[in-house]
Amino acid sequence: SCSPNSKPMTKKMIQQTLTHFSLEIHVNTREDFKPDPILDAVSAIFWKLDDKTYPFDFNIETEGIMIVNPNIDNPKYSQRFTDAAGQIPIMIYESEFDMLDALTDLIILFDPDILSGFEVNLSSWGYLILRSSRIHKFNLTDELSRVTFKWKNNKFETNSRLYTHSSGTTVTGRYVLNVWRIIRANVALTQYTIENLAFTLLHERIPHFSYSDLTDMWNNMSSITYLKSLFHYWMTRVRINIE
Repeated sequence: SCSPNSKPMTKKMIQQTLTHFSLEIHVNTREDFKPDPILDAVSAIFWKLDDKTYPFDFNIETEGIMIVNPNIDNPKYSQRFTDAAGQIPIMIYESEFDMLDALTDLIILFDPDILSGFEVNLSSWGYLILRSSRIHKFNLTDELSRVTFKWKNNKFETNSRLYTHSSGTTVTGRYVLNVWRIIRANVALTQYTIENLAFTLLHERIPHFSYSDLTDMWNNMSSITYLKSLFHYWMTRVRINIE
């Protein structure tokens, strides 16, 4: 019960007590097709923890890039990613599975209340969840949840719609926020693209890139500038989610 002198918590105060971890992914696509979790592997994960809401100081970085580099034994190839990242912490993995495994370790470490992405179901967390179940045959939602499941669902494939349905991706014990859907429900705009939202709400301009543009930037070996621009673009996107 509240004492007579205690003040009720405002929405802002409650928001400040919830820790928030946001994530976006880069997928190299085939020509002009949209990313398909059955066919297209995740090449990179861009993440940020909202350090304003995080109550602990572990003296570790609160944002970073996770990269899959199949040529991990080739130092020149790895150096290209490290140079492009600049001051942003980067971890390089030999396989997509290793990267996903490291992501679950990161979530266990930070234990955030909120997981977010701009379009959670089609990209971000939803894409990773589908990719994990269909390709790597493990349930990422179990790994990300705050509840340890003692049993596995044998009908996992048929029930995949439970967490990729338009109602939203669900992770037990954590809120999953679809940034695009929340803004659409609360702000009247003519366009709900990330570029328009960033400019209208945050007065920040970000360039528009198609999936094929982003893939070309990743694959362009002639200059590191393209990869730097790609990293900057995705880190800006994930920071905007937090804002």
